[in-house]
Amino acid sequence: MGVGAKLVCRVYLEAVWIVPLLAWLFIVYFGLAALFDLHIEAFMAGVVVFSLWGAAEMMDLTRGALSSISKHQAQSATALGLKPLQTTFYILFPQALLALLPASVNLFTRMIKTTALISLIGAIDLLKVGQQIIEVNLINMPHASFFVYGLIFILYFALCYPLSYLSQYLEKKYQHNRG
Repeated sequence: MGVGAKLVCRVYLEAVWIVPLLAWLFIVYFGLAALFDLHIEAFMAGVVVFSLWGAAEMMDLTRGALSSISKHQAQSATALGLKPLQTTFYILFPQALLALLPASVNLFTRMIKTTALISLIGAIDLLKVGQQIIEVNLINMPHASFFVYGLIFILYFALCYPLSYLSQYLEKKYQHNRG
């Protein structure tokens, strides 16, 4: 990869990591709208921010998975006469994929949990709907918040626990195959 491409990737990653996700939501939703005199839907701003954040996280996970592979693997492939592209696709990528699977499933779990932030810019999500249900039923059911947030807890748990379990399973399977 060229120096320019590395610089662009580094700046992109650092910008995504340094600035909090909530700030990115505000920058895209309020800042870009004001700067370019646009009307951006809250949901679309969330899609843009979470796509950029998820891509940056996946780039870093991929970098980590590739760098975890021993240099001897590439050297052995070269000794066997494989070209650099063949080494990458036949030797490095398959091994990196094994290391990347548990971490990427974990990233999907984090993305599900973090999407609750989009309610702060006005997008409709699970928590926002829960708050609206509580507000409508607060007079008739003073304990509505307990039941609504309890249901939201169960829904998030039902979404995230299987992914967490899958991540743990893949990690154990990968460690078993590696060791």
